[in-house]
Amino acid sequence: AVVVFAAAFGVGAAKSLFDGADGRVEAEVMKKDACMLQMQGSLWKDGVENLDATTPCRRFASPDLARLRARRARGPVFTTKRVPADGHQHDHLFIISWPYTGSTAMLGLVSTSPEVSNLCAAGRWACEGHEILTEAGLYPDSDWHYLQQPDLPVDWASAVVAYAKYWNMSKAVLVDKSPANVFKVANIERDLRRAGKRAVFLLLTRSPCDHASRKHGGDPQTLVDAFKSVPASQMLHVRYEDLLRDPYGQSQRIVDFAPRLRSLDPAIFGLGGTDFRDRNTSIVEFVLKAAKKDGHPDGNESPTEAAAQKGHGMEPKWHEYARVFGYSNID
Repeated sequence: AVVVFAAAFGVGAAKSLFDGADGRVEAEVMKKDACMLQMQGSLWKDGVENLDATTPCRRFASPDLARLRARRARGPVFTTKRVPADGHQHDHLFIISWPYTGSTAMLGLVSTSPEVSNLCAAGRWACEGHEILTEAGLYPDSDWHYLQQPDLPVDWASAVVAYAKYWNMSKAVLVDKSPANVFKVANIERDLRRAGKRAVFLLLTRSPCDHASRKHGGDPQTLVDAFKSVPASQMLHVRYEDLLRDPYGQSQRIVDFAPRLRSLDPAIFGLGGTDFRDRNTSIVEFVLKAAKKDGHPDGNESPTEAAAQKGHGMEPKWHEYARVFGYSNID
């Protein structure tokens, strides 16, 4: 499945779990900051006693760093698909994810496309759109109470008109990564379709055993419902763990899902000139630095306290999420 509209890699606390065949962790991330993803040296341990050990979380293979460096030398990823002859001038691409779970990283990746325009020109927090829509009168206020209401804005055709003041309309892909859009996927698709526009969604998820998911992930059913609410041809699901494990492979999936992007380069941070503080790094650089910070100068796997958590499971509320998004062996 495929989803596109930003809300994932960078807007905050994050924590990636990687296990090699020997049960060692390659890299992890955690930063309790709405504007930063920063590598740390040990996994979050709080709340482990509340997890269901009978439903273990899936563990992901460590990145192949030698292969990653070799692939970086070859440059960007290009789409293998033709731009659809659907009569649309633009793809309106929405990154869908909870805050603090990787949306800024995803926005930085998508923004490496020569065909993308994002909302950074508006100078709003983390290049998000909710303040623009509030100023346009489409939200009563920027308080989360209003932002999370599925039926606001009343008409997303009006919302993209407000965004058009800041998008470069000569570009083929127009991007929004506002976190509140997790509640609005069905309405966005419906309203833009009725207005003769195309919406596509990039849905980013994190493991239920990831600190960022447990602390910032909201109701897991919300993302499940969002994922199922639009046709598969308009939605692409990307696991955060896969994005770090294989950034070029996931970039290929994204450009083939939305060929109007033409190309992506995970070795570049596409939000240059914006104020993202310590998050001004590409996904590839992020992964390579993480390996060194984990204590091994060659970037090979090194043991951390995370290995002690192997075998712990997830809370029951995450079971359906884990089944749908591939985080467990739940049938």
